[in-house]
Amino acid sequence: MPTTCCFVGHSEIWGDIAQALTDAVERHIIEYGVTDFLVGNYGQFDRMAAATVKRAKTRHPGIRLYLMLPYRLELGRPLPDLEGYDNAVYPAEMEGVPLRLAIPRLNRMMIEDSGYVIAYVTHSWGGAATTLEYAQARERKGLIQIENLACETKKRASN
Repeated sequence: MPTTCCFVGHSEIWGDIAQALTDAVERHIIEYGVTDFLVGNYGQFDRMAAATVKRAKTRHPGIRLYLMLPYRLELGRPLPDLEGYDNAVYPAEMEGVPLRLAIPRLNRMMIEDSGYVIAYVTHSWGGAATTLEYAQARERKGLIQIENLACETKKRASN
C-alpha cells in the first residue's frame, strides 16, 4: 500500500477533534509508515489537518506535506502561507477540468494516489461525503484504508 495519506472532511468542524486528529496522524506515521500527506485548502478540516502535520514534522523530519491545488494560480485564488509545506501541487491532469468540478476531481485524484485516508465526515451529503463514498468503494477492493474521526469521536463520547 502506498505510504501516502490524504484528508477528507467537511468545510466546518463541529466539536473538538484536535487530539483525535493528532493521534491519527501520529498513528499513520508510526504504525503505517506514512511519509507523504496530501491536503487541500478549502475548509476548517483541511487547515486543521495541515497544521497537525506541520507540528508532526518537527517530531518526524522525514515526512512531507503537499498542498494540493484544484485551480491554476493564474485564476487569482490566493495561496495560503506555504511555510511548513514541502510543495504546492497543481496536477497536470486538472488542466481543462471545469471550475465547478475541480475540487471533486482533485479529491478523487488524492484518493487514487493514497493508501490511507484520515476523514472527518459526519453526514451523508455534500462533497466530503461523496469523496468518502468513493474512498469506501476503493477500501472494499483493498486499495485504501480509511479512518473517519467522526466515527471515533462518537465512540469516545458514548463511553
